[in-house]
Amino acid sequence: YPARRAADLVLLGGGAALQNLPEFLTEALGIPVRTASSYLDGESCRLRYVSGKQNPLEAFGLAVGLAVGG
Repeated sequence: YPARRAADLVLLGGGAALQNLPEFLTEALGIPVRTASSYLDGESCRLRYVSGKQNPLEAFGLAVGLAVGG
């Protein structure tokens, strides 16, 4: 899509847990980059997930996307 520009990037999977990756990519790409779990605290987020694990959505991102995208 050469005529289009990405608005933001959501990180999923194991790589999303790399320290400072969102900040690095934000600076390198010039667009907002966030982990999926950072959206859980947003006002418009309808997902509710409680877990003792760190970064729960990053681990289950594909399954969550398929479930809510339906």
